[in-house]
Amino acid sequence: MTDNVNTPVDDDEYYDDTTVDFPNVEHLAPSTPPNFGEGRLVAIYALKNGMGKGDNGEYPFTETITVALDDGPEGDQVHELVGPAPFRVEMRHSTGYIHAKLAKRVTGKHPKSGRPLRFLPLIGRVNTQTSKKSKNQPAFGLAPKTDDDLVILERHKALLKSITAELEAAEAEKDDKDGFDD
Repeated sequence: MTDNVNTPVDDDEYYDDTTVDFPNVEHLAPSTPPNFGEGRLVAIYALKNGMGKGDNGEYPFTETITVALDDGPEGDQVHELVGPAPFRVEMRHSTGYIHAKLAKRVTGKHPKSGRPLRFLPLIGRVNTQTSKKSKNQPAFGLAPKTDDDLVILERHKALLKSITAELEAAEAEKDDKDGFDD
């Protein structure tokens, strides 16, 4: 008789399972009825607009770098996919209100400086309320920052400036490369 040579190893010793979930706006604010309300303070860099296909047809989205700057008003809105602040994540925003605010930032320019808006994060607090279509569906919004939010924002100023510098450098590098491809 032979002994079993394939001794099982605890899975958590060398790998972690993946999930089919991906980070989205639902991980930034309360989205389970009836617990709608204020969510996390975010800085959103709008990078690229696109179209996706879903069960109800095509929908517009904006690809972003989204930075959660706090853990929610009560500090209890950390999620496995959007961890403790500051937490940087690439995500698509497709909810009507937030997408409308972001879409024009991809190609827009600051009215005073002329600087591309995609290098400047949109700052606000994600929030939810009952959708007009269904009381069981959240409608996502982005509330303007408050004086208390400015204190949080100031703590993360260096991080946000580094992301801006990263985006500007990547575009400059792309422009340099494109100039040599002619």
